[in-house]
Amino acid sequence: MLIGARHPGMKLPSKGTDYVALSRHAVGQFLRRRHRQMAVLIPAEDKAGHTNTVAGFSAACGEVSGAEMRVIRHDGTPAGD
Repeated sequence: MLIGARHPGMKLPSKGTDYVALSRHAVGQFLRRRHRQMAVLIPAEDKAGHTNTVAGFSAACGEVSGAEMRVIRHDGTPAGD
């Protein structure tokens, strides 16, 4: 059993947050309020939870005509590179 999020395609059972569902829900809330331009700010490191969050945002935005999203990766430093 894997504790935490899985990368897409992994078949191991896992226990953790469903970041795809969580981010789809968040985007749905913004879309219901007529927001059409959104950004997701995630750490620059490539972890499964980050990948799944972006996938959920993308899927939800793709279901609504005119909805756009931008992914901003932050390295955690004050300079923000």
